Amino acid sequence: MQDQDIESKNTFRRLLLAKQLYLHGLEHSYIKGSLNKMISIHNFHNAIEITLRAIFLQYEIRAEKQLNIEFEVMLNEIDNFDSFKKSGKRLPYRQELRNLNQLRNMVQHHAVEPETSTMEDWRVFTKRFLIESFKDYFDKSFDNISSLDLIADDNLRKLLEISGKYLENKDIVQCAINAKVAFEYAIQKILNEVPHKNKNYHRLSDFNINQSKEINAKIYESIKETKHFLVMLSIGIELSEYKKIEKLTPKVNLSNNGYPHLTQRNKIDSLEDATWIYHFTTNCITHWQLLDLEPALPAWTVKGFNKYIDE
Repeated sequence: MQDQDIESKNTFRRLLLAKQLYLHGLEHSYIKGSLNKMISIHNFHNAIEITLRAIFLQYEIRAEKQLNIEFEVMLNEIDNFDSFKKSGKRLPYRQELRNLNQLRNMVQHHAVEPETSTMEDWRVFTKRFLIESFKDYFDKSFDNISSLDLIADDNLRKLLEISGKYLENKDIVQCAINAKVAFEYAIQKILNEVPHKNKNYHRLSDFNINQSKEINAKIYESIKETKHFLVMLSIGIELSEYKKIEKLTPKVNLSNNGYPHLTQRNKIDSLEDATWIYHFTTNCITHWQLLDLEPALPAWTVKGFNKYIDE
């Protein structure tokens, strides 16, 4: 049963990655320039290929180590799989799949620029293929599959569900705030696990350094922020990502009971940025889970969290 649960999660991650690649390709497909069109075609093709590989592994057609095969071979082996042949199940859009594969090869090996007039066709076809294959082979809804389903901690997931609803309603400020609060709760749990040489020392004044309280407080805050930043880098957050989320979102300070107090910085002003913050936070938390960091609401913050949620 445990092996089945693990494989089910692995399948879900593959399908989620396929959707994320499609959405990334979709974004680039609307941006002018040859490079964006080439990136888009690569991502559309990768989304489809990952879905095909998920079919292979889900139905044990081939082992993962045996999947270094050509695209056309993948299509044929899936359609010729005994249980699919008996039920009359076949991959949709076979000709379009071949055409996309040929175009991807031309882009990759010969730097051929896709025609602008064809991009809408590739957008529509790729999404239709993913919708139908998710449903037919995995009984999953392409539209509903979400990385939120991978978040283990109920409280973090609840916060991001709230953030996602604000995003759907285009309330970009509340979307960003709730995503950032979830981010800070998760990172605080990880920070609490960072080893300290002596956990009894909290401020420089504990070392009997003869400085004013104001200077001690500023130095302590600087050390605290540096530690926070270094932990961020060590768990997979890029410097550019850290700077971006700090620029776009309020500073969040957790009180003694865990209630989040916000200090407004640059106000977010675009749906694109709010969407990025939401997905960035969700992806960070799922990534930290894969690293066995166990991001979750720290126990000491539960009272403040409940107060924040109930407001």
